[in-house]
Amino acid sequence: MIKFIRTHPEFPRINEAYLALGDYFFQNKNYRKAVTYFELVNRQELTPEKLPEYFFRTGYSHYIRGDKSRALLMFSEIKDIDTEYTPPAIYYYSQIAYEQKMYETAMDGFTRLKNDETFGNVVPFYIVQMLYLRKDYDQILEIAPDM
Repeated sequence: MIKFIRTHPEFPRINEAYLALGDYFFQNKNYRKAVTYFELVNRQELTPEKLPEYFFRTGYSHYIRGDKSRALLMFSEIKDIDTEYTPPAIYYYSQIAYEQKMYETAMDGFTRLKNDETFGNVVPFYIVQMLYLRKDYDQILEIAPDM
């Protein structure tokens, strides 16, 4: 596929080829190469159904590679819409916000995930830590028995 792309850059479905390569490397946990091909995708040519997966996979690849600001941007594209990628996007978006000491942003995201099947067991620990930083001990005591 890579050889084909190099020899046929005018191929009318080149965008789909870039996306397919990005997906291939993502699935094989080669996030450096995944980012390389995801960044070549013209997202304006993607169908609305493909956009959430594209944003999540691109954001996650950047996150794993340590480019948190780029990951934050990708996750922000889907954190407020309703897709299967929204909860993980909110989680990683909030995780990055937490790491960057943007506690209000992180709190908003983690609070949205309190009842999520996948992340609901993890987020209370972040919430309690942020409440502690705020010195909101009463709120900690209210939610601590639920943990």
